[in-house]
Amino acid sequence: VSVEQLARVEALVQEVIAAKVPVSVRETSLADAKSIAGLRAVPGEAYPDPVRVVTVGAGTIDELLAAPGEAKWKMQSVEFCGGTHIKDSSEAGAFVILEEKAIAKGIRRIIGATGPAAAEALAEGGRLAGVLAALEVAKEASEAEVLELSKALDAADISAVLKADCRDRLDTLRKKLKKSQKGADKAVLTEANASLKKAAQDAVRKGDKHMVLLLVDVDPKVLMQVIGGAPKDMAALILSPADDGTVHCVAAVPAELSGDGKGADGWVRAALAPLGGTGGGKPERAQGSAKGAAADIAAAEAAASAYFASARA
Repeated sequence: VSVEQLARVEALVQEVIAAKVPVSVRETSLADAKSIAGLRAVPGEAYPDPVRVVTVGAGTIDELLAAPGEAKWKMQSVEFCGGTHIKDSSEAGAFVILEEKAIAKGIRRIIGATGPAAAEALAEGGRLAGVLAALEVAKEASEAEVLELSKALDAADISAVLKADCRDRLDTLRKKLKKSQKGADKAVLTEANASLKKAAQDAVRKGDKHMVLLLVDVDPKVLMQVIGGAPKDMAALILSPADDGTVHCVAAVPAELSGDGKGADGWVRAALAPLGGTGGGKPERAQGSAKGAAADIAAAEAAASAYFASARA
């Protein structure tokens, strides 16, 4: 069943609820009931005699039984049912389709709700749709916010029609964020490369063969790209404190500078040790991190500078 068809079903039921269509209930003989035009019954089901008949529409059960062959009865619901029922359709209050799924080959089931359950589903659906609308117009919606909303939608008992619409809009938002992130990463990479170049020039002026660079809140993937552009004759280590407090670290050490067993891997571990972090990799290239340690970034800078200085002493 398509989303469009589900939406049409929801709309039709809401129209019936708004119309305050009367509900008529009566027990009658099975034979008389079966003679009513438009009667819905489950094939192969055994029904009692007499049987309880429920109809939703202008015609009452008495009127249906008085002229059972009238074609107009096909335009209203006439069914065998032993359950309790409302006096007219308006008592249902509201209606939403919560789920539509396959239960067997060629058989699908639609699960709906009325009354307070429908009202709650509509309210929650409206709230989630509002959150999504806010993300769509936000200048800097994050992937974390999109993921959180996606999980909330999956778990929510809301209209299946609204849920499908929200999922489509979330997919569009994800693509927009991904495109935006690529542009942002490119700009950050350009700026970071410029900082690396300047730090390398400063190190050369000082006569150093190593440099320690601080870049604030740069994604670890971007950091790996930046360190890949470090001068081939100079050891480089980059520290980057993130908004969540994590300190990321990457390092590159040319083979001719990684003497005494002190390569990039050891350098990263030494820099992060004061922060309770760790890392790993190879003597030529390594990376690591320390959680919740951004406030102590100065200690990591000092440890990084001391490590390589002692390695070359």
